[in-house]
Amino acid sequence: MGLSEKQAKHDLEIISQENNLTLSKEQTEAVIHISTSKDRFSAVQGLAGTGKTYMLNATREVLEKNGYEVIGASFTGKAAEGLQTDAKIKSTTIHSLLNKLEKEAGNSILGEDFSHKIKWDFEGLTASQKPEVWVIDEAGLTDNNIMVNLQEAAKLKKAKVVLVGDYQQLAPVGAGNSYSNLVQSGEISTCYLSDIRRQKDETLLKAVYESVKGDINKSLELMSDRIFEIKSPVKRIKAITKEYTLLSTSEQEKTIVLTAKNKDRIAINDSIRKTLIKKGKLEQGKEYTIQTGKANECKRNFAVNDKIIFFKNDYKLGVMNGQTGNVIEINDKSLIINSNDKNIEINLENYNHFDHGYAMTTHKAQGITANKVIINMDSSQKQLNSRNNYYVDISRAKNEVSIYTNSKCKIDQQVSLFARKLSLNNFKRKDDSLKVKISRKIDYENKLYLSIKNLARKIDDVNKIKIKYNK
Repeated sequence: MGLSEKQAKHDLEIISQENNLTLSKEQTEAVIHISTSKDRFSAVQGLAGTGKTYMLNATREVLEKNGYEVIGASFTGKAAEGLQTDAKIKSTTIHSLLNKLEKEAGNSILGEDFSHKIKWDFEGLTASQKPEVWVIDEAGLTDNNIMVNLQEAAKLKKAKVVLVGDYQQLAPVGAGNSYSNLVQSGEISTCYLSDIRRQKDETLLKAVYESVKGDINKSLELMSDRIFEIKSPVKRIKAITKEYTLLSTSEQEKTIVLTAKNKDRIAINDSIRKTLIKKGKLEQGKEYTIQTGKANECKRNFAVNDKIIFFKNDYKLGVMNGQTGNVIEINDKSLIINSNDKNIEINLENYNHFDHGYAMTTHKAQGITANKVIINMDSSQKQLNSRNNYYVDISRAKNEVSIYTNSKCKIDQQVSLFARKLSLNNFKRKDDSLKVKISRKIDYENKLYLSIKNLARKIDDVNKIKIKYNK
């Protein structure tokens, strides 16, 4: 199923010379690992900013040179877009891939809501003439149900599946945490990328390392002069707005504002827009009816130069959920938006799933890189202030991070622990497949509980003997 190590190394050396690639030792080992693996399922566990897509571009070249078709997919449209743009791997969301495979098997249902499917019928699906490798990016966001369906389809297609992600970033929204369980239990062949290359500022680089691999207190200490405590939410948003709008237009293009909740995202976007209008850098624009969620219709004004973010995949338009762009023209019922160096005309009668994009939620930001990141952290949103979120937030930036919070003390406590999903269902590689098993962590905790309970009984028995002897 895989290449020989000799062949993979030889081809990688030629491709690196031809394309002027400068792969690190870890990245080279990852390319060889993926290319030579005999397993149907393998994994690459890489920290944020270790150049996973750069490595995947080289991997694609090696595999294609040896007759493989490389297909990309991710849980989010934004990650799929990045995989396609940066690694040159033709990519879609995992849902779209599974929908396509069901259709290929002849089992799709006409008129079905394909965007909300949770089960697919792959009976009759057969292998392609050309061997396939499926690269699943941001695999840490893939829940158990999606993983099971992906497994079933891959077996029928006889495709190799490479799960690429970072289990220390955000966990899946759905049930289970398959990627994390697989990698941490050692039940899947895995290589690791830990050499962070994204951060150009040395202090920020150290802070990111400490946030994920070291002492969280050291990370916060390194960031201390960039953490600003402002108790009032209104004044805090005003301060965030001031920092953003004082930047030049070119600097704003390379800056993102992150926050945990949608309500804060909307408030920050409104504040930034009002200030840009007041400064004469943006017009009020035209009012349009947009949809920011499953049923959240509202009215927003858009003008030329407005920053926007898309909320729904539309392959006919060529846009994906989480993709960003800039408005370059407005008409009565349409907008023209430049995104990824391509102009996209949006007819609002057919598509209106977008909003202002100066600020976005952390979930939308996973997979994004910016020169500067401004972060809003509210201690009242305790469940959203995990170490995972803090790590994702600060690791988006290459050069500079600013954090605004209502309470430094509370935030320090809240980001001290990684958020973990405990699940009874886990996945195990056996006989070239993945099978559901009881979570080792839960099993360990149960054994620990029983050990403590037995120890307590023994102590109680000893005390009874002492009492009897004393009498």
